[in-house]
Amino acid sequence: AIIKSSISPDNKELNEYVDNLIEKNKNGKYSWINQVKYIPLSGLKGLLNYKITEFNSMNIDTGIVVSKEIEDFDFSKFTTKDKDDLYTIIGVYLDNAKEASLESDSKRISIDITYEDNNIKITIANTYKGKIDENKLDNYRYSTKGRERGIGLYLVKKIVNKNNIFKTDRI
Repeated sequence: AIIKSSISPDNKELNEYVDNLIEKNKNGKYSWINQVKYIPLSGLKGLLNYKITEFNSMNIDTGIVVSKEIEDFDFSKFTTKDKDDLYTIIGVYLDNAKEASLESDSKRISIDITYEDNNIKITIANTYKGKIDENKLDNYRYSTKGRERGIGLYLVKKIVNKNNIFKTDRI
């Protein structure tokens, strides 16, 4: 998966070889690679490949669905800072999902990436145990996981407030 995300699109022979390996395993342990391949932004693809591999190694049931139409999204309008912000946001949400699902009885994370109205929507859902005070979730140092925590979601809130190309929502 990590190799696939770092292969140049111009290297058709190597891409075809790796695609063949992926196709052989599409119903197996690495079936999610067939979804991630649609993401044109290599950094995001690599981050998702890494995180899903990590989740699988922790026995977290992970599902991902990526809309094929995401290939049409123009990431060239993203600055380097925008991409860094995107990776930070997704990384924080995935790390929080991992920690919460590990504490639950049914360890599960779902990722859905769609392309609608020239926007990308990334939905991350996970199982969790206990109660969450949603009014405090983005507050500095608020955490359901103990002391010396509670910085990730606060950081995401600061990024979203500064960079108006991102929007977050909770359901």
